[in-house]
Amino acid sequence: MSFAPYRAVSKASRDGDLGDLNATPWVFMLGNCLGWVGYSYMIQNMFIFLPVAPGLILAIWLNIQAIKLQYENHRSNEMLDAIISGLEAH
Repeated sequence: MSFAPYRAVSKASRDGDLGDLNATPWVFMLGNCLGWVGYSYMIQNMFIFLPVAPGLILAIWLNIQAIKLQYENHRSNEMLDAIISGLEAH
């Protein structure tokens, strides 16, 4: 289930736009996986850690991709506004 958004996020990364993808669940996924990994470490249980660790890595990747795409869109809008303001001033 954790790997379900992989293809959509890969496509969004190639396209350079997050589009209609909702990144909010990925933040909760990251928190959930961090909690389970921490719990497995505290009770020294590898049977909990092993299935959750790939989900943690995926959650980190999903969040990094979402942040990258959001920042890229923000910078593009700032650049466009600066160009338009510069053209209007002259």
